Amino acid sequence: MKVAVKYGGDTSRLVDANRCTVECQNIDDLFKSVNVAMTIWDNMKGMVVELEDKFFNRCMEAGYRHVQMLVRFGACLWEVQFNTTAMLHAKHECGHKAYKTMRYVQESLLLHSMRDNPVNLLSLLSIPGVRAVANPNVVADKNGMRAIHHAAFRGSGQCTKLLLDIPTPANVFLMDAYGQLPCKLAMLNLRWDYAATTLLPVMLEKAPTLPEKEVDESLVASLRDAKDYVNAINPDRTKLLQGLDEIATLFNAVIQSRLKGLSKKVGGSFQGDGTWEVEQQHMVLPSREACFEFSEGMQPKSDQSFSFALHYKFMNKGTTKGAIHENIIASCHGDGCGWEFRYTLSKFCLMVTFGHDHEEIIFNSLDGAFFDGWHQAVFLLDYEEKLYSLYMDGKKVSESRFHNTYTSYNGHLMVGANPKWRDRCSFCGEVKNILCLDRLLEPQEIKTHALAATA
Repeated sequence: MKVAVKYGGDTSRLVDANRCTVECQNIDDLFKSVNVAMTIWDNMKGMVVELEDKFFNRCMEAGYRHVQMLVRFGACLWEVQFNTTAMLHAKHECGHKAYKTMRYVQESLLLHSMRDNPVNLLSLLSIPGVRAVANPNVVADKNGMRAIHHAAFRGSGQCTKLLLDIPTPANVFLMDAYGQLPCKLAMLNLRWDYAATTLLPVMLEKAPTLPEKEVDESLVASLRDAKDYVNAINPDRTKLLQGLDEIATLFNAVIQSRLKGLSKKVGGSFQGDGTWEVEQQHMVLPSREACFEFSEGMQPKSDQSFSFALHYKFMNKGTTKGAIHENIIASCHGDGCGWEFRYTLSKFCLMVTFGHDHEEIIFNSLDGAFFDGWHQAVFLLDYEEKLYSLYMDGKKVSESRFHNTYTSYNGHLMVGANPKWRDRCSFCGEVKNILCLDRLLEPQEIKTHALAATA
């Protein structure tokens, strides 16, 4: 089933036919074991080809964790997992059987839809207890297509009805890996009647109640793409054209409403206690010597999470210097304290000080250009999880744990330069839409703020 569901029948992509687990007594032993493995498996006899940290960096469903690597021994690939005795005990005694059962149900929903087999799909959902846990929105194939995408592509009204008639119904607004909605896939396969009479009524019914956090610019763009396809290929389908346009207009109004609400926070005080206030919303810094100093230091307070965001645009990247610490966009940084947004021609950096030690996380230019036009940069410090993160243009690009306390800077926030340090004055451009909060911005808030770059 895994080969069919995840890899489209391509058995060459299966990497865990051979697998084993290294059991460690505690976390310290797990660290040591992973380090030893990385040291000894670095040659042609044994080579680590992938390392995935699902223990410290993030966890999986129900809180399960492990560190996993793929190791090539000669021509054979092995999946090697590292875990603690306590976690393995919890896995086998408490949740693994339930996890395997849940995974089987979700993958079966996808498989029967891929094969356009409503009989087997109905049989699965008729098993006592299955309908209550079935969720067709969880598992996707290698192209990001879920059960509803396959049902739509095949124009299978029976499978679609079954997927919609369960406690957790299929989401008709989910996009595949290429940004295509189920209705677009149906039309691409000439299932015009199915798109108009089966999917569109459901979309019109569900659109007003779709959770706001699921509505973003990419969804509106996908709806407009589907509408453009109808216009180009089958313009007589006025019902489809009107329906898609109605939904796109509704979702765009939701986004604009969010932006309007956010504008009260952009460029003004929204801290609650008035501590942080942005005196100037749009700063133009046309020369290397230009900078803007705020009357307060915008930085984490003790024992509190923190968010800082801004938009920037370069006027002249030719002024960029070679050393990353010489190129400053925003700085609340002193000797052995504070934080700073830095950059070079090849990377964007967030520097934060913990226990008087500077730590950095990086966004490389290979991940996407950050020089041309307006861009967003966001610094989050999650005090409870001991994580600090860098977002660029609405997406998390880097994060790391910290193990000490943030070292405060006894000074003010500087934008465009830090004249208190020699030669840190190379930025030439514009900065606007500064946000500063003593809480974490939600992912949807970060996306909304990113949209405001061109608003």
